[in-house]
Amino acid sequence: MNSITANVRPDIKRKRHNAGKKPHACVFEGCESKFVQSGDLKAHMMTHTGEKPHACVFEGCESKFVHSGSLKEHMMRHTGEKPHACVFEGCESKFVQSGHLKRHKYCMHGIGDGPTCAICKSRGVKFEGMSCIDCRLEHGTSNRGARERWVEQGLRGHEDVRLGNYSSHDKSLPCGGTSKKYRPDFLWIVSPTYAVVLEVDEDEHKTYDKECEAARIDNLYEGLARDEGIEYMHVVRFNPDQTRVSLTFLLERLCEVLDSQFDAECSWTQYVVEFHGYS
Repeated sequence: MNSITANVRPDIKRKRHNAGKKPHACVFEGCESKFVQSGDLKAHMMTHTGEKPHACVFEGCESKFVHSGSLKEHMMRHTGEKPHACVFEGCESKFVQSGHLKRHKYCMHGIGDGPTCAICKSRGVKFEGMSCIDCRLEHGTSNRGARERWVEQGLRGHEDVRLGNYSSHDKSLPCGGTSKKYRPDFLWIVSPTYAVVLEVDEDEHKTYDKECEAARIDNLYEGLARDEGIEYMHVVRFNPDQTRVSLTFLLERLCEVLDSQFDAECSWTQYVVEFHGYS
């Protein structure tokens, strides 16, 4: 027993000594990211270089991923495999991700723990990391990032793999070679001339100036036209802070919009904007 203890204790001391330290630092200029594991740093570096070594092998699919786990999950959307099944009697729901099953069991069957408010830990929020309405009013917090993650989960978990293969998510892109930037929440470059944009507008963007909102869409279209050669753009604006329009409806509508490029030239001159969940 003593010899075993002698072999184990140095490892335990070393782990405790390194607890909280992040010795693996990014070397890109201006980036201060640090990591505990060298593998995490390697994956982070790919966000700078654009490298995505794990490629989908399905014919016609050009999706690539940084992590092998992301590729495995993506492949299930091609094969239709959904390994995480609900065990509630009479329920046949299945999911690609275990997190989707957990949320389903809580929301539909009252089983297990659901998302809690990030501040007061009460129930009644849609996604982990959100704060409830009382805490938002008291502390002035925003659920913008949590709302987008909630929508992103729906996109990535949908059976239509195109929804999860958006070209960018909340990424600053150059605007026609100028110093200006445009930052669509979700962007799909569907064809050389057609793009789809999804904007997640918390509380209908009521606190935003309407003229600025309209100008932003104009700038977004102009940037895509100049940089990507886009001729037609379809913008879907969704307010997640309401109950009239479900996320399921939004995802199905996006599938229709992705297909609408085929008749775009019949009636469009530049872009169209549609609103869901607005009063």
